[in-house]
Amino acid sequence: MATPGEADESIPSGLDEAEEEQEPPEIDWDWTCNVALPHFAFITQYMLPLRHIQLKTNEAIKREFQDAVSTPSGTSLKFVGSVTSGLELPKVVNREFHDISLHTILIVPDDITVYKSIQNLAETTGVHLTAHGTGKQSGFVKLKINKGEKVGCEIEEKDTMYLSVEALSNKYKIQLPEASDKSMMKRLEKASVAIRCPSWPNIAKEWSDRKRPSEWPTKELVDSIVQDGCHLIPGHHPNSKDTNTEWEWDFSVAEQKLAKTLTDYQRQCFLLFKMLYYIGFDYPYFITEDHLKWIFYMVCDRIPQSEWTEQEIAPIMLCLVDEVLHALINGELPHYFIAKRNTIDHIPEDFIFDLMERVSKTRQNALQYLYRFNKIYKFSFWPKTQNLEDIFAPLMKDMEDQHDKIRDSMLNGLNPSGEALAICHIKEDNFAEACNIQADLLKMLQAHFGEANVPYTLVSLLESLAMSLGDLDYTIKFFEYILDTYPEGRTYSAKGNLACFYSNKYHTLPADDPDKGKLLQKTKDLFQEAISDPNASGATFTDYSNFLCGTGDHETAIPYLKRVLEKEKDKMVSSNMYGPEEIATVDGNVQREIQTAGQISVPAVVYSMYLLIMAYKKLNREDEARALIKDFEEVVDSMETVTVIQSCSLLGYAYKSLEMHLDAFRAFHKAANLAANHKKECLEIATGNRDTCKAILASQGIVVETTGPGNSADSQDENIAAGKAPIEKEDIPEGDGSVEAKEDSPEGDGSDETKEDSPEGDGSDETKEDSPEGDGSVEAKKDIPECDVSVKAVEDALATLESLQLTEKKPFGSLFVDENSRTFRRMANSYFDVQETNKVKQHERLIEIEAFFCQNSRGGQHKHQNQSGLCYIQVQDKSTC
Repeated sequence: MATPGEADESIPSGLDEAEEEQEPPEIDWDWTCNVALPHFAFITQYMLPLRHIQLKTNEAIKREFQDAVSTPSGTSLKFVGSVTSGLELPKVVNREFHDISLHTILIVPDDITVYKSIQNLAETTGVHLTAHGTGKQSGFVKLKINKGEKVGCEIEEKDTMYLSVEALSNKYKIQLPEASDKSMMKRLEKASVAIRCPSWPNIAKEWSDRKRPSEWPTKELVDSIVQDGCHLIPGHHPNSKDTNTEWEWDFSVAEQKLAKTLTDYQRQCFLLFKMLYYIGFDYPYFITEDHLKWIFYMVCDRIPQSEWTEQEIAPIMLCLVDEVLHALINGELPHYFIAKRNTIDHIPEDFIFDLMERVSKTRQNALQYLYRFNKIYKFSFWPKTQNLEDIFAPLMKDMEDQHDKIRDSMLNGLNPSGEALAICHIKEDNFAEACNIQADLLKMLQAHFGEANVPYTLVSLLESLAMSLGDLDYTIKFFEYILDTYPEGRTYSAKGNLACFYSNKYHTLPADDPDKGKLLQKTKDLFQEAISDPNASGATFTDYSNFLCGTGDHETAIPYLKRVLEKEKDKMVSSNMYGPEEIATVDGNVQREIQTAGQISVPAVVYSMYLLIMAYKKLNREDEARALIKDFEEVVDSMETVTVIQSCSLLGYAYKSLEMHLDAFRAFHKAANLAANHKKECLEIATGNRDTCKAILASQGIVVETTGPGNSADSQDENIAAGKAPIEKEDIPEGDGSVEAKEDSPEGDGSDETKEDSPEGDGSDETKEDSPEGDGSVEAKKDIPECDVSVKAVEDALATLESLQLTEKKPFGSLFVDENSRTFRRMANSYFDVQETNKVKQHERLIEIEAFFCQNSRGGQHKHQNQSGLCYIQVQDKSTC
């Protein structure tokens, strides 16, 4: 898979540079709900993206209703409420909210008007009413019918005619169609008759004169709203008994005008506030949507619109919850337009305390309540198969780590969470939403670090996402979607990468699959299209060559591989990366690298040289392969990037294919040294893998039996932990020159003893040497179990890994060691060639490995015995063996 750019370049490097230019901001916390505010902001942006907040116009809603309802004669319809204000929550798919809005449609009679007074009525037409306060609560009035006026909906009280709520509502009632869908029926049930009042009421004059720190709404907007007047709708104070004659001032048309001037972030904040309401304090039903809106608008009066940003939405949302709590504590929540009206004075004290407790818990657990909302309700754009709390786990873990740099949280928490969410949508075939999520992620990164400091585009993010899916079919489908949807994404790199996935699919299909031939041609065509681009990188040519070699067409691949060497040998500008998705497209050596490290990533020049040598070998052109391999080694030796480790491994495989075992051994050993950064107790690995070591030998025809005292699992582990060889018995053919030895056990653990003149006398195995060089025969007691040299050689070799950092034990191939020490397995395998049937030769090679280890480890003694006699190795320093 082609990876444009320098081989050691990583995407976040640009963010590192951005951080160096300015001191990173500290992360703010809200200690009441114990969350990091930037993390909370990230979650809210993903939980309710701006693109899913709709603001419908009156005209759009009229089009929805025009075929379903007929307007009552002599009236006009005004569509109001959350739908037309952009303050309605998106559609949910698994259940419905209980409706907290008071009305959504106003049915306005054309010939009825309310005036402040009866002056100048002669110049108007229709029925004229005047509003008279009830004297009980601000905001409620009775509509007096003037003498001589006839409405047909009158009700007499104390010689005065008032407009009847019930009679007028019945007169102008929308008939519900039988075939209406549920959502439309729900809206029509909220329709309300409304009387137009062209003059702004005196009781709301304070609103028009109010001083607003935010300078919102503007004076021009305020004047426009006042000029349009308001309406009166059926409504009475909860404690009033005049239910049939009491009307309520309604400012829903004014609210609609205000809402149209809100920013998307302000709408998003209100909807998040509304989500908390539904989970935290929607019951008992004393608090309605109007209460939420009045609090919201009052906060809008105070906070300038420029401060409603992505980063500030979460704290402002928490501020809204605080406002509800303060209102309940004080027992007063003013109407936004009529400040004298207390909208909660009717709530019994017991319920006030209950609501206070609910709101307080909501405030303390705001994030958990939003997660609960996700579990109870499901927006149509949320993943159906996974909860958001699980998806945001990396972000929550990062919050627990309490980074003091935003950059760390962006890379460690936000990126993985955004990718996980996008992957959920991809695997639910919602590719568009996945792309939108990545666009949101890019926008957040650019907002934090500056557009110039974010070194990738939306298409590059999407391609990276496609390559991390871990599902070949979805990877192909998503890549095809990217190329079809984004014209700028049809680059040689994207085409080459998709061709690689086609190639992998081709290799996974059964030989008799009828689509196999078509897919092969499709892969070739796309690769040809990619390399025909004049800007195509060496990595793209290498990918194509890898495909050709995989199909057995080595001859065709060779010119393309040579072209890569000519183009990039002096300057490595591109690299190739292969992961689990492409494992079927590479040879066995590269497959082992992927299985061990999760992927392989090397410069295109390195992989081209490797493929070229393998191609020469396949075509019996070994002289050309041997001529090239020295250049290969020079290239690897000149590298200073992080990819040099796997490059050394490929060099080792190339040497091994040419049966140049010592050179292969040296390449593998170099890779091991480069991976050795810290120390670790490697004897634990030898201890935990005794059975595996035996299995290696068994695969070579060597059977190991454990007999004698001191050979229990616990005893053997103790011996290994103490740096001693395990005592085991190997079935050895007769006449092979094997010897038996007795080990001195200073701990008195019952192990067998032998005696050897040892100048150090340190309790190590003691034998008597007949040769000053230590290579002669040895005298030993016959009653001691035979020592399995092969197992001991492998275990001692593992024990010399003390200089390596063993961070994690991982299974690969035949041994269980950490990923940094995987090279030692290759070294052992290079000498454990399956074609080698001479057991004595195998043992000698193991001793050779051990000797090599000894030369590259700390001073100490290592004594080994093979089938042809005793080999005594004493290491005084790294240069002496």
